Amino acid sequence: MTFPCTGCGACCRVINRHESLIVTDDVSSLYYFPYKWDATGKCENLGDDNKCKIYESRPLICNIDAFIDALGLDRKEFHDVNIGICNKLVDEFGLGEQMKPKLNS
Repeated sequence: MTFPCTGCGACCRVINRHESLIVTDDVSSLYYFPYKWDATGKCENLGDDNKCKIYESRPLICNIDAFIDALGLDRKEFHDVNIGICNKLVDEFGLGEQMKPKLNS
């Protein structure tokens, strides 16, 4: 089971909301995120097309399923909780219903 990401980029626009979790100086940390974000919270690697410019080499914290596995969490539970969060972000940014991931059954 993989996270049903729609690629809307909303999560990459709110990096500043997760500053307390992010580790910038320890490459071995699961929470390592060495990139910058602007005053609005948008990651420097989010392109104008809402695609990650470094997707293939993104940090673990940005790779939802690999991150869940590294933390030893249950994927379905994590997905269900985070889909709700994603949907709130989609609404906040006015991205439309088609960008909302669907809950797992």
